This record gives sequence, structure tokens and C-alpha cells, in this order.
Amino acid sequence: MIHLNKKTNKQLGNLTDYYDDCSQELAGKENDKHEPTIYTVTEVTNRIKLILEKNSLLRYIRVSGEVSNINFHSSGNVYFSIKDEESLLDCIMFRTEARLIQFKPEQGMHVIVQGSISVYKPRGAYRLIATSIEPKGLGSLYLEFLKLKERLRAEGLFEAARKKPIPRYPGTIGIVTSPTGSVVRDIRNVISRRYPCVKVIVAPAIVQGAGAAETLISALRLLNRIDEVDVIIIARGGGSLEDLWEFNSENLARAIAASKKPVIAAVGHETDFTIADFVADLRAPTPSAAAELAVPTSLELLDRLTSLKQLFVRGTISIIVEKKQQVDDLGSGLLKETANRIEHLRKEVRALSGRLEALNPKEVLRRGFSILSSKGRVITSSKQTDKGAEVDATLAEGRLKLNVKEVIG
Repeated sequence: MIHLNKKTNKQLGNLTDYYDDCSQELAGKENDKHEPTIYTVTEVTNRIKLILEKNSLLRYIRVSGEVSNINFHSSGNVYFSIKDEESLLDCIMFRTEARLIQFKPEQGMHVIVQGSISVYKPRGAYRLIATSIEPKGLGSLYLEFLKLKERLRAEGLFEAARKKPIPRYPGTIGIVTSPTGSVVRDIRNVISRRYPCVKVIVAPAIVQGAGAAETLISALRLLNRIDEVDVIIIARGGGSLEDLWEFNSENLARAIAASKKPVIAAVGHETDFTIADFVADLRAPTPSAAAELAVPTSLELLDRLTSLKQLFVRGTISIIVEKKQQVDDLGSGLLKETANRIEHLRKEVRALSGRLEALNPKEVLRRGFSILSSKGRVITSSKQTDKGAEVDATLAEGRLKLNVKEVIG
């Protein structure tokens, strides 16, 4: 809003008089030539620029409004708009003045900007060249955002302990976004370049405007019902606080928190934050960055395969060495047990041999005994022969022919 006093009212009257003089001057030119004057776009723009910039009423004015579409450019300039319920005013603050700002203007903040109205000729648009900016409070949307953020934080929806890990090597990735925008193309391009073997399923949704949150929730629930989906990316490009507002929906936040699949949120640019970013399992600064976080690079995958191969080789060699040692141990034990068994058998054989030797008739004969026989029959009793019969006596060495002189017993 512009603050007017008696002095500025007088200046405004002077501006009106000046404008009338310019109109009469242009009309006079047309009447002198008796034909309509044709002006170039530049001439008209220069005339408007002169009218606006010559008026002291529009120089060093203070304007209050809600910050929107703010952009901190790499050049150091700050581009933004301020607005109220009915109008919007584009602003630029050059880097010399921007370095003197004592706070960081953010989307939705209610501020007072001082500067002068000027015309940007290439676009034929008027804007405020800001020389200073100071906070005046928070806009209604931003205040609503902060209240919801604090309430969900108190419920624990932002806690790291409840966030699900992102799988490093997903087989299927679900994407919730507009099916026709540049966002889905950027995500697909990054995924196909880094990890072409993964499958991508796009669940289409509206990403801006009233009712968009419900379509985002429906798409998220659809992907949760697909078993093969390993991770979900919910994304849209940058925009103002109003453009991104549907991603601050409480219902969407609770749907993300209830998701069985891990969710990566990539809403807007790096400086944009929504409730969806805080409740998601992982926040990415941009949609392309979300794709990079969701999949490994081909080089990383190759390194992983090489590492697994080395682990397999080392594991195989270790198993072979271990089994060889077991075989060697079994072989040594078997040889030792076999030797012990043979020695035992040898002792048994020697014992049995001793017993057999003791029972050998020749050994008995060597101890002075003889074997008597008659007609091929061994005589074991005196009743088996008669007096005068011939008897053969077998000795340890040699044989004798004997005659029985007497039978006793």
C-alpha cells in the first residue's frame, strides 16, 4: 500500500497535469499533420517510462505486501514480487543494496519495501527498484504453513526414527507427478543415464491448484498397492508459495507418512520447502536430484560387482583351504588310526601264532614225546595193541620200529 499526504497529493495533481500536457502535445502533432501519428513501441515505452520516473510521487516510496516468487540470483540481485489481495508488484533489488539486508526474505513474509518505480523497457513492464526491505510480519499462507508444520512436528511425523531407508539398488521406481511436464522427463533422463536396468512406473497427478492434493494422494496409494515398487518419488518444478501450496496439504502429509514404500520428495527448487519435504523419508532439492538419490550410477554398480566378485573369490579360496585342511586332518587321523589298528592286529597275530606253535605236534615231540602208530592208526591206548606187535614210533627227528614185549593196563 502507498502512503499519501498533502504533499504527495499535490505531486499526484502535477503528474496528472503533466500527463494532460503530453496528451495535448501528441494530439497537436496529429492535428498539424492532419493524419494519425504512428509511434514505435520504443517511443511509447519511453514516454511511459518518462511519465512514471519523472513523478516524485513514485520515487522513494514505501510499499507493504506479501513476498512471492523470490529468487536470489547468482549475480547477487534479488528478484521478487509483493502482493496484496488484489494486486501484484514486481520488484528487483540490485546486489549493492541486497548485501545490506539484515534478514533473509522468504515466501509469504509480509514486508515493507522502499524504492522507486521504473519501467523495464525490454518487457515494457513497470517494477519497483528496491533500495531497502524490512519485515512487517508473516503473510496468511505462510502463517498457516508454520502452524501446520509445528503441529505435525509435535506429532512426530518429521522424526528421523520413523523414516524408512531408501533401497540402494531398486528394481522398480514409482513417480508421482504430472505426466506431461518437464519434471517427469528430467527424472526419466537421469534414471536412464545412471541406472537403465530399473523399471519406472508413472502415477499421473495434478501438481498445482485446488484439488491437486487429492490426486497426489490417489497416485501415492496406487503405487503402494503395486508390490514390485521399491521406492516412490513425488515431485514438481519450482513456483511461488501459492503454486506449491497443495504440497502443504495435511492429508497429503499423512498419506506420505502412512506409505509402506519409502518416499523421496522433490518439490520446487533448492530454496523451496513444503510440508511434504519434511514428512518424506528423504528430501531432494530438485526432481533431478531425487532421481540421482534413488539410483546408483553405472560406475558405482560396476564397483559393487567388482567388490562382490572379489569377496566371492576370497570366500571360495577360504572354503577350499578350509576343506583341504579338513581333508588333511582326516587323512592324518585315518593314517594314524590305520597304523594303530595294524599294530594291534599284529600283536593279536603274534599271540595266536604263539598259541598255534604251542599246539604244533612237532613242538610236543621236541619236548621228548613220540607218536605211536600201528598200521597207520595212532595208538592212544594200550588196548589198541598186543604183545609182540610191531609199533612205529615217530620222534621229533626220525622214526623207530618197535616190538611190544608186554601190554600193561
